[in-house]
Amino acid sequence: MDKSAAIIVAERGRQAHDVPSHYAVANAEERFIELSAAPDGGAGLVRDVRVWLVRFRAGIAWMELAVDQANGLIVRVQRSRA
Repeated sequence: MDKSAAIIVAERGRQAHDVPSHYAVANAEERFIELSAAPDGGAGLVRDVRVWLVRFRAGIAWMELAVDQANGLIVRVQRSRA
C-alpha cells in the first residue's frame, strides 16, 4: 500500500471513527507501531505492525488513523486533547 491509498482508506473511515468533517488531511507517515496481541486488547504481548499514520487536523486539534499496510484496515485511532 502506498501513501495515497492509505489516505483514501483513512478518508473512507472518517465517519466510522468520528473524525469531524472540518478536519483536513495534514500528512501521512509510514511507521511501525505496537498493538496488543491479545484478542481482547488487554495487557500482555504486543506485535509490531507497519502502518501509515494519517493525521487529520483543524487548528491545534488533530486525529490520527493508523492504516495497516498488510490488510488496509484502520487498527488504531488517536486524538489530541484539544
